[in-house]
Formats: sequence, C-alpha cells, structure tokens
Amino acid sequence: MMASCADLQDTPDFWKVHDFLFDNQKTLTSDNLAQKVVDFVASSTTLDKVQFQKCIDKDLTLGIVTKDMALGQQNGVRATPTVFVNGVRYEGMQSAAQLLAIIESAATGNSVAQAQFPMKVTSNKDVNECVKPSPKSN
Repeated sequence: MMASCADLQDTPDFWKVHDFLFDNQKTLTSDNLAQKVVDFVASSTTLDKVQFQKCIDKDLTLGIVTKDMALGQQNGVRATPTVFVNGVRYEGMQSAAQLLAIIESAATGNSVAQAQFPMKVTSNKDVNECVKPSPKSN
C-alpha cells in the first residue's frame, strides 16, 4: 500500500519507494515498515511527506490494492513474478532472458514449451481482465 500511496502523487518517486521496499524486504517487518518507509520518503524523495503520511494513516489505497489482489487471484496469480503473454500465465521467472525468450517466441507465433523454463506455465482465458488498457493516442 505504501508504494501505492507514492503512486497517488503521480511522480517518478513511486519507483524509488518501490525499489526501497524490494531492496529491503528481508529487513522490513510489520513493526518497522511504516517508520522505515516514512523515513526513506522524507530523506530520499520529493513526495509531499504530509500527504504520504496521511495516505498511510488512513489506508487510502487499501481499496486499490485489495481490488488488484482480487483480480490477480481471480486470474490464478499466486506468486511473484507472474507475467501474462498472449493469454498464457508464466509464474516464477528467474531472469530477464527468460522473459525475452517468451516474448520473442510469442511474437513469432510460437508457443513456449513448459519444459524450456523451470516455472509454471498455464493458459488463462480470462487474462484480458487482468490487463489495463493502454491510453489511446489521438
């Protein structure tokens, strides 16, 4: 929810908060999470600190996060990373090279055999519900 609070301010600092959470996930606990993130935001971002704290205190992004989680569960997402390419769910990818191989294979119309990757590969007919439409250009 904290990264979502950063995202509400519509600045590139969302990625700073995202990366901080990802890079420090082994040391962040339910007891220290809020304070460490608030301290990071105050020292390393241009986010409005008062607005950010208010968002956390009032759980302003709880609905957004809950909806995203429900949509993921509805489409079979059980782990990260999970990626959908042409209606096929790839779970547990270990490298960018694997993702590139999947995309290149899909671009040529070939399917990627599960044996090629040490990850779970399944078809998902409802994947379109999981993808936000891109903004249309005029």
